[in-house]
Amino acid sequence: MDAGTTVADTVAAASSGEGPDHAAKQRIREAFDLFDDAANGTVPSEEVPTILRFLGVFPPEKDVPDILDSMYDEDPTKYVTYERFEAKALELLKSGTYAPDTEETLLAAFKVLDPEDTGEVDVERLQELLSKDGVSERGFRDKELDGFMAVAREGTSKTTISYEDYVAKLVASIEQTQILGFAAGGAGMGGAD
Repeated sequence: MDAGTTVADTVAAASSGEGPDHAAKQRIREAFDLFDDAANGTVPSEEVPTILRFLGVFPPEKDVPDILDSMYDEDPTKYVTYERFEAKALELLKSGTYAPDTEETLLAAFKVLDPEDTGEVDVERLQELLSKDGVSERGFRDKELDGFMAVAREGTSKTTISYEDYVAKLVASIEQTQILGFAAGGAGMGGAD
C-alpha cells in the first residue's frame, strides 16, 4: 500500500460495491508500482517472482519460467507490462495454486538447520545456503538476500537469527494479505477458505 492508503481504506474498497477484483487490482497495482522504477508500466522480468510473493503467491522456482512466458506479449523480453502482469496475478490469486506454506512447514524447514533445537540459525550459514553459491540452483539475488536478512535480523545484531520470530513475522504478513482478500484462498478471491 502506498503511504496514503490504510488497511481500512483497502478493506472498505473490498467490501464496497467495487468488489473484490477491484481491491485485488488495487493491491496488484501498488505492488507492481514498487518495482516500476521508470514509472513506465513495466518491471524487469527478474522482479516478477518477488512481486508475486509480496502478493501472497509462492510459485516454486521451476514454475517461474512458465509464468513469465505467459506474461510476455509475443517475444520474451527483459520486461513485463502491467496489463499482462495484472491478468496473470489475478488468475494465480483466484486459483490458489501457489498458496503459501503453513507455519508448521516453514518451522520444519528451519529446524533442519538447527539440529540442537535452539530456535536459531547462524546468519553466515543461512546466507551461504540462500546465495547463488549455496545449495539452491537459483539462489537468492543479492537484493532478495539483503531484504530477507533485514527482516529476519530486525532489531538485532546477533550472529544468529531466531527463525521462530521470523516465521511468526512472515505468517502474520501472509495472514494480513489474506485478510485483505489478496492471497490465494483469501476472502473474495474465489479460493477455498
